[in-house]
Amino acid sequence: MSATSIIRQGRGGATASLSGALDNLRARYAAWARRRAAYLQTWRELDGLSDRELSDIGFSRCDIAQIARDAAARV
Repeated sequence: MSATSIIRQGRGGATASLSGALDNLRARYAAWARRRAAYLQTWRELDGLSDRELSDIGFSRCDIAQIARDAAARV
């Protein structure tokens, strides 16, 4: 018996466990998408600054990736 026929027949908890797995997958994707958006926004904003402006706030251009990762981790 294939997984599709088990789900269609509703045997055991297959439908509930599949639903829970899909909910978990959606939640993980949504969290990843929020972190990715924060990373990209931070990257774009810092990359748009001149080297002088970055220096004024205590960063160099090579710090941008790490700063963006840190910002995404806080989301």
